[in-house]
Amino acid sequence: SIVFPGLEPQPSEEPPLPFSFLNEGESVAQAANLITCHKTYTNAETHRIVVDSKHTLPAYESGDGKGAGPRYCPSLFSKVE
Repeated sequence: SIVFPGLEPQPSEEPPLPFSFLNEGESVAQAANLITCHKTYTNAETHRIVVDSKHTLPAYESGDGKGAGPRYCPSLFSKVE
C-alpha cells in the first residue's frame, strides 16, 4: 500500500512534452489523462529489505547488470546493491 499524504507531489509538465525530438511541435497522446506522480525516498531499512528479498526478483538484467538496450531502467535492487 502507498500512503500518499506526506509524499512529495510531482505533477506532469504543463504542457506535456513528447519524449522524442521527432515529435516536436506535436501534441502528446493521452495528455488529458496525465496524473500526478509522488516522490519517495529510501533509507537503510528499505535497502536491507530490498537486499534480503533479492531471491524474489525477476531476472530482467543482462550484460553483468549493464542493462538490456536503450529502454533499460535499473531496478531499485541494482541501486542499493
